[in-house]
Amino acid sequence: MQSRIYGGCFSIDDGGEEEEAEVGGDGKRNSRPGWSPARMCEGISISLSMLGDTLEQSYERFTGEIVGWDRTRTIRMGISGLTVGIVCHYWYQYLDYLYPKRTMQTVVRKILMDQFICSPFYISIFFLTMGILEDKTWVEVQEEIKDKAITLYKAEWTVWPAAQFINFFFIAPKYRVFYDNTVSLGYDVYTSKVKYKKNPNSEKES
Repeated sequence: MQSRIYGGCFSIDDGGEEEEAEVGGDGKRNSRPGWSPARMCEGISISLSMLGDTLEQSYERFTGEIVGWDRTRTIRMGISGLTVGIVCHYWYQYLDYLYPKRTMQTVVRKILMDQFICSPFYISIFFLTMGILEDKTWVEVQEEIKDKAITLYKAEWTVWPAAQFINFFFIAPKYRVFYDNTVSLGYDVYTSKVKYKKNPNSEKES
């Protein structure tokens, strides 16, 4: 679904800043070429979502659940990674603005706010994005959220609080992107599995 890059691409807590602009001879600030932290986060989120779905489809082909690789499915997961990645990027930027210090109290507060506020919101954004891409009705999107969102939300509590606690307290800033991406990839594989898990009730109806 998304890359939960918490402090990986942009973090005041880490001392990370948006790419500085150069000052030209005329005194005007000129942007340096290259990707901004926001574009980098979006690119990582798209890539991880597509890779996670590709790995999940490879497993499903191996077990005989599907026959071939569904490229459209992978592209849709990538697009959902973009929308959710944008939400996560600015959410974490806002959290670091509110709580710039790295203390036990600050980290716990960030994690709780992340789980209670951001997680339900971006899980909903994920299903809304996929519903639009799959041309589903609003009722169908609501039904899918009821059927699958709670499963992803439970997984959120299983994976991310501990992962982010380790991230903030034990991982050096320069290694955080690698650490976050590793955890995110595993979660993206699981997200793809949950999203495309066949509903037994729908199969009986068909």
